[in-house]
Amino acid sequence: MSDTRVAVVTGASRGIGLAIAEKLAGEGMDLALVSRGAEALEEAAAGLAARTGVRTLAVAADLGREEDLLALPERIESSLGPAWMLVNNAGMAASAPLHRSSDDLWDRTMLLNLRAPFLLTRLFGRGMASRGSGRIVNLASTASEKGYPYTAAYTAS
Repeated sequence: MSDTRVAVVTGASRGIGLAIAEKLAGEGMDLALVSRGAEALEEAAAGLAARTGVRTLAVAADLGREEDLLALPERIESSLGPAWMLVNNAGMAASAPLHRSSDDLWDRTMLLNLRAPFLLTRLFGRGMASRGSGRIVNLASTASEKGYPYTAAYTAS
């Protein structure tokens, strides 16, 4: 284990999550990259490690599955050490008119966009609080300030 700070970034295989991970790697932080897509995630982790020299861990997990969420702290800590930072970036934004937005769509959106960050914050926050140090960053969309057509569940979350 290293003395380097460890950052956990969800939704880290591409887009904003990967850009955040790149920035944190540039700051010298070791990274646990979390996403559903194992292949893209492994590629992102390997690329970051090669470019920056930080330790990376690709953790394929479906944050919509509570058992995957609950296993994350132990999986990450056993490989990299305790998380100093958590970046809750993963999310979904399905689009459908309200009358075609199913209960399942609503539930999946709330689970990933609200419940997952809440549970992860509680899980990782405990260790940060006990160590007296850490950071938690929750990303949100402009949809939290202004609704958009066909995104009732996303805007609510």
